[in-house]
Amino acid sequence: MQTHVDYTQHNKSQNVSNIYQRKQNVIAPPLQFANNRPETAAQRKLLEIANNSSQVSQLKALQEMTNNSPQAKRTTQLQQYVFQLAGGGNAYNAGEGAYWHVHHKDHVKFGGLGETRINFNGRKRNWVLKQLHKMRNNTPQSKKGAETYRACREYILKNGI
Repeated sequence: MQTHVDYTQHNKSQNVSNIYQRKQNVIAPPLQFANNRPETAAQRKLLEIANNSSQVSQLKALQEMTNNSPQAKRTTQLQQYVFQLAGGGNAYNAGEGAYWHVHHKDHVKFGGLGETRINFNGRKRNWVLKQLHKMRNNTPQSKKGAETYRACREYILKNGI
């Protein structure tokens, strides 16, 4: 028992350089062996052929284009920007900021896409509704987009402009 106490006291008094030297001398973990059984080699070869096929290459390219498309990035950034500028979800008379919305009783547009903006400023309701109808199919289609489009249309019909 006495020896154990002395041993721990001895460990505490070791200097940092000794500990560092011991850590450098740690033996590396054993190497892993490659699985060279015929079944495994055949599976690896088939997987390599599949991954190098033209179909997989096309799918990878399509996925990358979708993820990196400037339109997708721009839409997301602009939607976030509009939402922040508008003061959150309570700043819209109808719809939602990331979809169709009427903002400040001044205009209607889809998300942050400036090209979908239709200003009211003294225009007749029928003209605004016609322009809105034209823009409907130019924006990303979704269930939420359709719901907010209807909400904006109803707002314009009920409240005039």
